[in-house]
Amino acid sequence: MAPNEPMTKAYAAGCTELKTAVMNWKTMNGQDLAAFNAILTKNNLKTVAAAPTALPVPVCSAAPAVAPAAGGRGRQ
Repeated sequence: MAPNEPMTKAYAAGCTELKTAVMNWKTMNGQDLAAFNAILTKNNLKTVAAAPTALPVPVCSAAPAVAPAAGGRGRQ
């Protein structure tokens, strides 16, 4: 059985949220952490190491169109 419209919308929303979270993490773990570490170094404090894991950014492709239900009575 193919996914219905609410399922495809939920997938698209979840994928978009995950993509946003991954992009925010990459920014925080890269640019923001570098700026923070520069301030720590300037004040003779120990720097914070970046997280070692590289997260892949999900590709949220458009959900396939939902085909209309086939004719017939179906379950009752």
